[in-house]
Amino acid sequence: MRATKADYQMDKKERAERSAREKAIRDGNAPVVDATVAKPSSSVKSSENPETRLQVRTSKGPITRTFPSDSSEFTTLYPRWDRADDLALVDVAEWVCSEDITYDVGSVRFSSTFPRKQYGEADMKKTLKENGLTPSAVLMASANR
Repeated sequence: MRATKADYQMDKKERAERSAREKAIRDGNAPVVDATVAKPSSSVKSSENPETRLQVRTSKGPITRTFPSDSSEFTTLYPRWDRADDLALVDVAEWVCSEDITYDVGSVRFSSTFPRKQYGEADMKKTLKENGLTPSAVLMASANR
């Protein structure tokens, strides 16, 4: 997992707060702790993540895109689909073809190294979630001519 600038800033802030608490305890000025404050939980299952991040490795290099899984945001961006779950692997193929003209929608094929899988014609009609690509995946694109 790549750390972002916000992650670094949050870590820096937490270290500064911890250091201030420890200094206050050493000086005999223990801070009052509010027991009602709770950390936000990350209890969202990975398969129910609100976003799907795909990296597709093409012959010209990797391309990455995050697809929203929230249907209200999704239909604003892509009015063709009525729900985010309707995004199929063939739609990812259309995106890849729009990014790299060496591929054709009808002939592009996808595979993944982990778990090792070749996505066939039947898989192209399945949603990203049905193909097990949520919350993130790396796919290799090849032109099947």
